[in-house]
Amino acid sequence: MRAAAAVLLSPGTKGDRHGPTSFANYRTVHDSRMQNFVDKGFVISHTLEFGRPTHGHISLTGEVRCLGPITIHVDKKLKVLKGRGPTATVRTVEYRYHAQADGRGPLFRYCSPHGLGHLPCHHVHRYDVFDTWAELLPVEEIWNGNAVPTLSDVIEEAQAIYYRYDF
Repeated sequence: MRAAAAVLLSPGTKGDRHGPTSFANYRTVHDSRMQNFVDKGFVISHTLEFGRPTHGHISLTGEVRCLGPITIHVDKKLKVLKGRGPTATVRTVEYRYHAQADGRGPLFRYCSPHGLGHLPCHHVHRYDVFDTWAELLPVEEIWNGNAVPTLSDVIEEAQAIYYRYDF
């Protein structure tokens, strides 16, 4: 099932916002976007770090501390498709972005397809932030590859929640 979702999201054509790119480009865009969020004041700090290539993958893990009580936990895996070093071609193959209001509960969590017994597609878990903080069902499935969020999209969604609901 996991392979079916990966094929669906791997058209390899122009317009695929999650298409392969060089690691140097990926890192430049990532660093620029994170600095932009810091400069604009919503992101207070972050501990995001790229790991060393291991078994053909590069990890990106850490936390993004935002205004108010919001923290976004990031666990992402880039697959090295070819090459090595800054010119290596990479593509995101797994991710989990978990936004929470510290001391209150989870806001939302985006996940790639994962494991047996779980959804075979990208998906988002949402929570009742106004009352019980319980998970709202059903889990939202994401089948359109270009609708899968980037980390920047996730930070912008957390920012919208912060300003809209006076966190």
